[in-house]
Amino acid sequence: MPRGNKEDILKYRLPIPPIDEQKRIVSQIDALEQEIAKARSLIKNAAGEKQAILDKYL
Repeated sequence: MPRGNKEDILKYRLPIPPIDEQKRIVSQIDALEQEIAKARSLIKNAAGEKQAILDKYL
């Protein structure tokens, strides 16, 4: 894999969105991370809840 010239790479300009747009993006990411945390919790507890239901009815 060829390597890039460091001097040329340092000259690249990357557009950065305005701070309000960055905050909006972060807010969306935070909301998604909360949903992921809830889903992981449900998955983590599912086996125990399943066993409790089986024990109760069988």
